[in-house]
Order: sequence, then structure tokens, then C-alpha cells
Amino acid sequence: MAGRKRAPGPAFQNPAEFADNLPRRHRAARAWQAALLASTVVGIVVLVALLLNIVDSAFGYVAVVNTRDPGTLAGDGLALEDLSREQLVEVLQAHVSAGLLRRLESEAPLAQRSREEIYGLVVERVVEPDVVGTWSLFASILRIPFSIIALIGRLAIGLAFWNSGRSKVDGWNIFHVNDRTLFLFKEEYKLPYVPSEWAALAAQIAEHVLPALIIIGLATRFSALGLLIMTLVIQIFVYPNAYVVHGTWAAVLLMLIKFGPGTLSVDHILYRR
Repeated sequence: MAGRKRAPGPAFQNPAEFADNLPRRHRAARAWQAALLASTVVGIVVLVALLLNIVDSAFGYVAVVNTRDPGTLAGDGLALEDLSREQLVEVLQAHVSAGLLRRLESEAPLAQRSREEIYGLVVERVVEPDVVGTWSLFASILRIPFSIIALIGRLAIGLAFWNSGRSKVDGWNIFHVNDRTLFLFKEEYKLPYVPSEWAALAAQIAEHVLPALIIIGLATRFSALGLLIMTLVIQIFVYPNAYVVHGTWAAVLLMLIKFGPGTLSVDHILYRR
């Protein structure tokens, strides 16, 4: 009869049959769970790839070359975009052919056009910008000059070690080891094979001189090598669990050792001479 509910009953009348089918049902559940997880991961990867593609296409660089320099069109010391409507009309009339001017007048009289429309005509018909190249966002990032990347790396790694050195001394006497720094090297750092007094003095001198040289780009490869050795010592003997930070330092220092400081450096100026 319609609307009559069926009384619930056990799926298996025989408990042995239920026990025999339970492992199979568990295997099927795990298989479906794995399939669901895999489809979720694939969906996330596809979505991230789609978002990256949209962002990559929406941003970037466009290289434009003007047929005529806008600076030569403006008068009275004004930029082209600052000219009045009447001045823009004069520029348009002076630089387009009579035939093109008549066609523009036939489409819509210049006297009835707004300043924005006249400015657009000047840019399109007189300046005539030509797109000679486009680069997506990721391609634009890859075109960043190495000197900029090297300068950022030098400042980042240099300031990290410089701040560490400044925390070890009182004032600017880097040849004097205070009690606080000596206690730190004796009780916390505990470097083997080297007396704590010598290690503290060497560390605070190196953390002032080498970062300063790296920041200005003087003897960059030598300074980066010195800081790389310090990084290895810290990683091996002092803070072995801080490998993420030390790995980042090492990557920047290895880049400077291999490729140098870039053109924005004292090394480059001296090399050119």
C-alpha cells in the first residue's frame, strides 16, 4: 500500500555472512575514499593552475614604441595629457592629412567631441603607439635584472648578520668582548676546538666587517664565503634544527659567490676601471 513504511530489518540474517562481507565492504570504502581524495587533489591542482594562468595573463609588461614623441607635440612646457581641448585640436589638425581630417569631421564634428575623445584621436592618429612586445607576469619576473635580485639578496643577508653582530657588542668597539657575549659562547654556543674568548671575538668582528662589505658590494665573493663558513658552523655546532633558516642564508650566499654582486656594487665599479 502506498505510503506504508517497510519495517527495518537486518541486512544479513546470518551473522557469519555479515562477518565474511565486512572486510570486503571495508576495502570498497577505502577504495572510494582514495578515489575521492585523488579527485579532490586533482581538482585543487587544476584550480590552482587555472588561477595562476589567469593571473599570469592579466599582469605583466607591455613594450610600446611611439611613432611620434609626445614631448614634441606639447607646447607651453605642458605634457600632451595636460593640453586643453583647443590645443589638442590644433595638434590633430597640424599632424594628420586633410583627407583623414575630413573623414573624422564626417563621422562626428570635432567641435562636438569631448576633450577625452580629441585626446584619444591625437594618441591614435598622431602619436601612433605600436606594441612591440608583451610579457606575461611570470615572464616579466624572469626578466628582472640580476643586479636588482643581487642587491636584495645582499641587503637581506647582510642586515641579518649585521643585526646579529650589533647585539653582541656595546657601542662600536668590536674588538672588546663583553660579559654577556662571552657567557653566550661559553654556556649556549659551546663551540668545540676553539676557546670561547677567541670564538666570540672572531664572530663579532666578522659579523660587522663581512656584512658591511656585502651590503656595499666590495670583495663580495670573499665576504660571502666567510659568512657561508659561519653559517655552516652555526648549523653544525650551534643550532642544528634551524636548517630552514640556514639553508636560506646558504642559498643567497652561494648565489653571490657564483654570480657576484651585480652592477649595483663597488666591485663592479672597480672592475670597470
